[in-house]
Amino acid sequence: MIYKRNKLRVIFEDKDILVIHKNAGVASETRRIGEQDCVSLAKNYLADRQRAENPGKQGKAPWVALVHRLDQPVEGILVLAKNSKAAAILSEQIKKGEMYKEYMTLVLPEEGIGLTSGESVHLTDFLLKDAKTNTSKAVDEGTPDAKCAELEYEVVDEENPFSESGARLLKIHLLTGRHHQIRVQLSHAGLPVIGDRKYGAMPEGYRGALCLAARKLVFRHPGSGKEMTFELETSEIDFMKKK
Repeated sequence: MIYKRNKLRVIFEDKDILVIHKNAGVASETRRIGEQDCVSLAKNYLADRQRAENPGKQGKAPWVALVHRLDQPVEGILVLAKNSKAAAILSEQIKKGEMYKEYMTLVLPEEGIGLTSGESVHLTDFLLKDAKTNTSKAVDEGTPDAKCAELEYEVVDEENPFSESGARLLKIHLLTGRHHQIRVQLSHAGLPVIGDRKYGAMPEGYRGALCLAARKLVFRHPGSGKEMTFELETSEIDFMKKK
């Protein structure tokens, strides 16, 4: 069950990890003074509970580390480590490609782009990041500093808030972790993400959040080694809720 406290939606917690449903618009971690991020919210949450459980006692400041991140406009499942050993083990899983990441997104296909329900497509592109504009673009293979980006998407046959506009729901299996990868690759394929002000589509009158969510995360627990799966129901994804 997900519950809210200090704007932190906690899905699971034990002595090693904290799994949360990150809100769209909240940074995973930031250096901006005064801006709350997931790490600071998690530390505040743990400190508040520590004070409630041990009133009048000065406890040790909570230790929280980010082992992977979601772009600030993206909502969804994020796992945080509560000790250095857990952080190292989870980071190693990510480095070896052992952490499974699945996303959901709403796209508005460009004219002439057809999508078949249940269709599965593999995309491979080479992306080049522009640090000055904080954007990436698809370029030709062999372009200096370009990195290979791969993902698979499946067309989901499910009603969505923008069905009347021709929007379609996609399930994304992220195979690499490049800067703005999903948004750039889908836009390049003629499937811009709704609400994406950099690469995507903005239906008439839409002022909402980016329609992209980290829906499912699978990894081995850093303590027990047991495989753990966390998944949001479609109804729990904010951009899928009827406004």
